[in-house]
Amino acid sequence: MIRTGRVLVAIGVSDLSEEIVHYSHRIAHEMNLTLDFVHVFEPIKPGFRGFRQWIPDNIFEDARKSYRYKVKKWLMAAEEKYPDAREHKHEIFIEEGNPAEKVIEKAREGNYSLIITGSKDENTMKEVLVGSTAAKIGRYAKCSVLLYRSGDQSF
Repeated sequence: MIRTGRVLVAIGVSDLSEEIVHYSHRIAHEMNLTLDFVHVFEPIKPGFRGFRQWIPDNIFEDARKSYRYKVKKWLMAAEEKYPDAREHKHEIFIEEGNPAEKVIEKAREGNYSLIITGSKDENTMKEVLVGSTAAKIGRYAKCSVLLYRSGDQSF
């Protein structure tokens, strides 16, 4: 399979995600890559019968709009660092499901050549009990995976 210069950036809701947006955007400009973003909401798993009635029907749609707005804001800030760069667009995908599985599926379907993701989950207890999303992506993705770590990212 021929790979493209397309990069899929998997982001969450933590402060680390904003850093990842800026970092990946810098790489995309310096290497002339296409950059898209994906965020995956985990499905709501009711703890008891009847729980679903307490959740508004539009909660995920509202969350999608809010998160899309947040990512666009981060992108605008990243774009300001490259005022002379050629104009380009980014896709922002908001999905629901298992984060690692959805990111890997999106990368495969979109023929991405690289996935960039944070090195740690936002939920430390989940990471200890079931393993990190980043580790699963790195283990099972068919393309290369770059794990972002917070701090100075000179290359």
